[in-house]
Amino acid sequence: MVKFFNLSGVRKMFNGMYDDLVDVYRIGTAVAADFTTTTGYPATPTYSDIPCRISRLFPDRSLPKTEVSNEVRFMFRIFCDPDKDIVKGDKIVFTKIIKGVKSVEYIGTAGAPMLYETHMEVDIIVDGDA
Repeated sequence: MVKFFNLSGVRKMFNGMYDDLVDVYRIGTAVAADFTTTTGYPATPTYSDIPCRISRLFPDRSLPKTEVSNEVRFMFRIFCDPDKDIVKGDKIVFTKIIKGVKSVEYIGTAGAPMLYETHMEVDIIVDGDA
C-alpha cells in the first residue's frame, strides 16, 4: 500500500524562507504606432517582486581579465513557490536582501525549472562584464 503525505506544512515552511526577490521578463512581440512588430523583452516585468531564495552554484568562471574586458560568468539557483510562472529563456532580475536591505542585484537567463510539490528550482546563468 502506498501512503501519500500532506506536504502543505513543508511548503509553508519553505515559503517562510524566501527572503530575496525576483522579477521575471517574458520575451514577446509588441506592435508600434507605425504597425511594425518587434520581438524582445518588455520594459516592465511580466511578474515582479516574487519572493525567492538565491543560492550561488558556481563561483566566477570567467576568462582572465584583459585590457578591454573583465568578463563575469556566475551560475545561481533560485528557489520559489511552485505556483510561480517561470519558463526557460525568461530574463530574470533577482535581488539579494540582507537584513531587510536590498544588497546585490543580478540579471540572468532562466534555465528549465524543476518543479516539486513543495518548491520550484530554477538555474540562472549570469553573463556580462564586471
